[in-house]
Formats: sequence, C-alpha cells, structure tokens
Amino acid sequence: MPSPRGDTPGVLRIEGCVAPECLDHVQDAIVRLWEGAPQATDEARMMFEIAVVEVVGNVVEHAPKGRGFEATVRLGVEGDAAWAEILDTGPALDIDLDAGLPEDLAESGRGLALARRAAHELTLDRVGDHNLWTVLRRW
Repeated sequence: MPSPRGDTPGVLRIEGCVAPECLDHVQDAIVRLWEGAPQATDEARMMFEIAVVEVVGNVVEHAPKGRGFEATVRLGVEGDAAWAEILDTGPALDIDLDAGLPEDLAESGRGLALARRAAHELTLDRVGDHNLWTVLRRW
C-alpha cells in the first residue's frame, strides 16, 4: 500500500483496519500520540479524536465485504497540529465533504459531517487505486 508521508519516527500506524475492533486500536493509538504532544489543547485532542474515529468508522462500516479490502491508519504530530491518514483499497468514492448535517430524522450521514466540523481540514483523494482520507487539527 502506498504511504504518502513515508515511514517516519514518531508516526503511529495501525494496519488491517477493516473491522469494528479497529476503532479501539485507533483510540489507543491517539492516547499514545498525545504523550508526545503535551502542548496540544484539550479541545484539539477531543476534536481530533472525534474526526479520526468518525472517518475510520465510516471506512470500516462501508468497506467492501470479503477478501482483498485493506485499510491503514497513520497518526502523527507536526508543529502545532495532529494529522491522520486513512488509506484504503475500496472503490473510488464520490462524497461531498462540504455537505451540511442531514435532517434531524435522517438515519445516516452524520459521521462525516461531524468529522468535517471537528477537523480544521478533512480531505478525500484518490491515490492510485486507494482512497486517502486526511484529517488535520491544529491547536
């Protein structure tokens, strides 16, 4: 799988993120991430975790069922920001990340809208045959 930021010391990586249990591993990794970023504000920590967990949850929930699907989560801190990259082998996606929250009675569609509000930047790009989600939260 391509690694857009490369393997860097201090970057936490969760491989095989294809099942709901992955969310526990992501949350544990985020806790470890903050050990190296004591300057991060409580608000930034909370918002970053919300954004990342919502995106990873969306990837896991909508992942193609069966063999062949892979997803990797990478987390890091640079300067005054935390970042996450979620790279998956799913089909190309056509998602409007700027769409607002769905109506009150809608049964789905809130996760990515919530992630967008919690992050300073949330992008989705196609890199080769992979989807690359990028989350950035500054403090």
